[in-house]
Amino acid sequence: ALSGLAGYACMRAQYGEAWARVEQMLALPQDRLEPLHLVQLHFTASRVRGFQGHLRAALAHAEHAIHLPDPSVPESAAFTGIAPQDAKVSALGFSAMVLWLLGYPERSLERLGRTLRRAEDTGYLYMQAASLLYAVQIHLARREGQTAQGHLERLMALSSVQAFSPWLAYAQVWQGLLWAEAGRC
Repeated sequence: ALSGLAGYACMRAQYGEAWARVEQMLALPQDRLEPLHLVQLHFTASRVRGFQGHLRAALAHAEHAIHLPDPSVPESAAFTGIAPQDAKVSALGFSAMVLWLLGYPERSLERLGRTLRRAEDTGYLYMQAASLLYAVQIHLARREGQTAQGHLERLMALSSVQAFSPWLAYAQVWQGLLWAEAGRC
């Protein structure tokens, strides 16, 4: 329940409220939490701290999520109601963005590679779409428009075929940015 409340507050940009819920979860006995929930907890903590502008704390929580043992759970336990999820893909991708923001472009690119590989390895198409969005954002930040465009085309195709509306909407926004930078608008 606390995780849902943290996610809801985060979506509403109520980061103080989201962090309060995360702190409640972090205060729980960690040895009693399932590995899947620990990974999700530290990814959520990373995201909230990042949105609050606490980039080093965001990176620390993402690193914690990444280095936790892989949860061995049935696929249904990782299902969030939208599609199967892998919080480590999310933590890897978000940490790649944070590394870029902290001024570590090469580490960011290496982390992005790990994100894309893990997303592919999961077999979860939704997570592959999520990882492609991180790739678009990072390559745009690096001023690598052609590389970003390649990831964007894959993201749009996957999102269209699989009816991943949120990812398709994000992709269309980034496509508009690429067109504007190329003088096509």
